[in-house]
Amino acid sequence: MGIQGKVATILNERDLVINRGSLSGVKEGMIFAILEPTVEITDPDSGNSLGSITREKIRIKIIEVEGQFSVGKTYETYRSSLYPASLLGVGLGATTKVRTLRTGNSGINLSSSGDEGSASVEIGDFVFKQERAE
Repeated sequence: MGIQGKVATILNERDLVINRGSLSGVKEGMIFAILEPTVEITDPDSGNSLGSITREKIRIKIIEVEGQFSVGKTYETYRSSLYPASLLGVGLGATTKVRTLRTGNSGINLSSSGDEGSASVEIGDFVFKQERAE
């Protein structure tokens, strides 16, 4: 079993608050996954349940811990190129960027692109920290 909680608020395009803190065992440096809602899979032939699947949206690293809440920051990176790959297979103007958050319910105008560089995160999304070494 791991530590489970929810996104409590979104501070900016890289920082958010979860509703678990030191009283729940959260420590600075822990990695949490922000999860998509669980989807139930139904067999189209029989109508029987085949099970469910939960996907990860983005990961955050805890940077500040209080008793009942913690602040996490996005840290995953991706490569972005201003121009398509050349004939040599090298993207021109490629840079490394950090993934960001985008949301519709926090009232904060965050990254609006739907590319690999951003993840749609909402207040109330589930967060999960597995009990294993990172």
